[in-house]
Amino acid sequence: MNNITISRRHFATKAFFTHLSISLLIALLISLIVFQIWYPNPYYKMIGSLKLMGLIMLVDLVCGPLLTLIVANPAKPKKELIRDFGLIGIIQLAALCYGLYALAQSRPVALAFDKDRFYVATAVEIEPDRLAKAPEAFRSLPLFGIYQVGTRNPTNQEEFLEGINLSMAGIPPAARPDWWIPRAQVEKNITNARIPLKTLLDQYPDRAAVIRQYLSNTAKTDNLYYLPLTSEKTLDWIMVFNDKNEAVAYVPVDGFQ
Repeated sequence: MNNITISRRHFATKAFFTHLSISLLIALLISLIVFQIWYPNPYYKMIGSLKLMGLIMLVDLVCGPLLTLIVANPAKPKKELIRDFGLIGIIQLAALCYGLYALAQSRPVALAFDKDRFYVATAVEIEPDRLAKAPEAFRSLPLFGIYQVGTRNPTNQEEFLEGINLSMAGIPPAARPDWWIPRAQVEKNITNARIPLKTLLDQYPDRAAVIRQYLSNTAKTDNLYYLPLTSEKTLDWIMVFNDKNEAVAYVPVDGFQ
């Protein structure tokens, strides 16, 4: 093995690990944004962002550094190396931006109580025309956090019929910002709708085993309640809360009896 080959391998390996280190920092930043801000637990599990996040990480941590390893060669002119590395960076950045845009469009923006359940509405479900008609506090989608809202009742027969048609078309009231109201206004409705968790535990032992895994060992189920937690993608979650309607756990089980 001659010195040129050793030099090329050393140069390429150094470039690879430098690129990988930068990519790791970017991946950590993206993970912080995605899992702590846009998709806090349990939303990243409910909405299915893990697959897209995995694809983004694949591009960031594997494809980019590998391309650098392939093209890095100390025998190339400096301008050619800059061009090659720059092109790889542009491709990687474009893929990351596209992935982040897709994640941003799918992020949860509202946790809405609707009659007998909670519904997680995502940004892509919200129609701009309806957003413009929402109460002033909800006329722009949150970039950080998630709205806690309820849904109002139809004000007339026309709205009632429109609501039925939209629901049949896959647009529930919880995904219509013009029907949103502050959660405080439906707190009594939540209290009336909530179901003692013990009811679910007693009726469905198979679900009970899963639920207990998500509850702390000290939790007294006699003082806990639940409601189904749904989204466009799933119906198989429940939100468990205490007698103050404060969430204490999110569990991937069917909450409909």
